[in-house]
Amino acid sequence: MSNFSNDLSQMCFRKFLEEDRYSLYSMNMDMCRLFFAIDETKTISQVASQQKMDFAVVADCILKLWKQGLIKPVGQSKLCVDHNFSKLLKINLHYIVGRKEIAYTCVDEELEKLNLSHDQVPVDLIPDVVTAVSSKISDPKVRREFCEYMKSTLPLRTKMKKVTRWDNVQKIMNVPAATRGKTKQIIDRIIAVRSGGNPTIENNIKIKLMLKGINPNSYSSDTLDDPKTIARLRKMAAAMGVDLTTTRGKTKQIIDRIIVVRSGGNPTIENNIKIKLMLKGINPNFYSSDTLDDPKTIARLRKMAAAMSVDLDPQSMLKAAGNYS
Repeated sequence: MSNFSNDLSQMCFRKFLEEDRYSLYSMNMDMCRLFFAIDETKTISQVASQQKMDFAVVADCILKLWKQGLIKPVGQSKLCVDHNFSKLLKINLHYIVGRKEIAYTCVDEELEKLNLSHDQVPVDLIPDVVTAVSSKISDPKVRREFCEYMKSTLPLRTKMKKVTRWDNVQKIMNVPAATRGKTKQIIDRIIAVRSGGNPTIENNIKIKLMLKGINPNSYSSDTLDDPKTIARLRKMAAAMGVDLTTTRGKTKQIIDRIIVVRSGGNPTIENNIKIKLMLKGINPNFYSSDTLDDPKTIARLRKMAAAMSVDLDPQSMLKAAGNYS
């Protein structure tokens, strides 16, 4: 629930489909699932609970559905935008018609006809205002593009007026895009470090994670991250003595150590060792002191070093570096 405030979790939304929309909607499976489950009589918290969806996923979906104009908040209080929206409306109309005084006067007149103030325009009336203003544009195509652009800027670029419990809608607009794949990275890091590349131990670590409610097979590089799950994994990693900080250059150090020890400084043997590593899928030329370390690659190299009787003890590597420098 990290991306939701307590008030926001109690907000209700309704579906909203524009009849004059010409562009296509874009929804993934989670968005579709949430969209069809949304009921203006149910709060976000209730919908998420019924659908058994993580709040991080719900927040991401709500943001995307809002941006596309597929949902609207409902309630006793009106959600309003401030003067920035009318200002943006004037600027864009001015850009199209080419006359500032005409564009500004047109917007002022339409707001006056609808008895609206520049400082507080209800969100529900934005489509009416935009349509009325766009009637001054003669080209149908430009008019349609103007309408779609102005409606898309509503959740993206306009600040919301503070109105009772709806003031937290602004927090939705400022929620950073949910991250993906970080959960898998942490899981892979725990497994790689704790198993040391041993398939049997690796399997045992996976079973332990499953018993704690985290199935490694359920996470991929495209899975949305849940802050609660990441917090649990960090706590587990700390208990297991696994360092989750990202390192650089360690892969190159291990590769150099293997080559130096096995070749004994002989250029011909050194070249042969490099070829052997390439055949095993590790190209020494691809790694530098600035390359991010991959736990899986390091685990493979450690296994290969053990098979070649190469000591990777940090003190031994440090001494070797001094001897061969």
